[in-house]
This record gives sequence, structure tokens and C-alpha cells, in this order.
Amino acid sequence: MTKTLLISYQQFLSTYSSFLLTYKIYKLFFVTCRLLTAYLLTLPIMKNYFFILCMVLIFSCKENTNSDSTNEDAQASNEKTLSMQGAWELISYFNYRSDGTIDTIKSSNTLKQIKMYSPTKVMWSRLRVSDSLDWFGYGDYTASDSVLTEVLDYGSKAMNNVIKENKEFTFKLILEENKFSQISLDEQGNPMFAENYKRIE
Repeated sequence: MTKTLLISYQQFLSTYSSFLLTYKIYKLFFVTCRLLTAYLLTLPIMKNYFFILCMVLIFSCKENTNSDSTNEDAQASNEKTLSMQGAWELISYFNYRSDGTIDTIKSSNTLKQIKMYSPTKVMWSRLRVSDSLDWFGYGDYTASDSVLTEVLDYGSKAMNNVIKENKEFTFKLILEENKFSQISLDEQGNPMFAENYKRIE
């Protein structure tokens, strides 16, 4: 019995000694790793790596800023291009029928019209050889993405009679860089007729 207890105690001591040795080895390993890491951070090469990383982050932020600035400049340029300012020549009329068909009347030497827009003013003149009346108008205008509004102050004798009844004209606007269409709508919002222009200046 005593011999058995002695053997069990010796096995316990052996196991406990192995555990202590393993614990000391792991502890030594972790301490060594921490010291090695601290040492590497003091080396010039590690400082260089840190400096390079900082520079990469800085240039990355700068590229993003430049990209955003470029996009804003492009958008501003596009908005500036899509402007009513300039001189425009009528190229055709559209007459929308109730059955969905469209009659097209093209401009010619006997039928022509020019419109000129400044930042706030509009003036137009029309030549129709077959008509004994003169047609022109002058006034203010505003234009948004899809609406053109002209408020005329005066015009030719025939146009002044129209202005007495109504001086404000609102159109649906389709504007591109070098052409635009102004479309007259009925009370239900359906197109009645349109004037289509090209930029000449």
C-alpha cells in the first residue's frame, strides 16, 4: 500500500514539474515576442515603413479630394454649357394632332425666325414673306431644367395686340448643348405645337 502511494506521488511530481516547465517556456516566449516587437519599432527600417504608410494614406486622401473637385468642375461646366444664352435659329415647327400624329413644317427662306437670349432678356423676330404683318417681341425670360417662361414687354403692332391679352408665355423646355425645343401644352398637359431651334452663336 505504501509502495503504491509512493509511486502515485512520484507521478504527480513528474506531471507537476512538466506543467511548470511548459508554463515557463510559454511565458518566456511571450516576453521575448514583446521585447522583439519593441526593438523592431526602434529600427530605422521600421520607421521608414511607418513613414511610407503615412505618405500612402496622405496621397490617397489627396486623390479622393482631387477626384471630387474634378467631378464638381465637370458638373459646373456641363451646367454652364446648357444655357439659353446666345442666338438661335428656328429649324422646324411641330403641330401635334389629337390622333397622335405630328405635322412638321420646316423653316425656309420665306419662313424663318431668330431668337436671342441674354442672361435675363429675350428678343425674337419672324419673317414670313406671305404675311403682310411684322412679327417681333421683346421681354424677360426664365429657364429651368424643363420650363421656359417668357414675359414680353412689347413687340410689333400685331404682337402688341396679343400682349394686351396675355404677356406671359410658358413652354415645356427640352434643352441640349446646341439645340432646344419649346413646346406649348394644353390645360391637360398635352403638347399642341412646338418650335425647334438650333444654336447659331
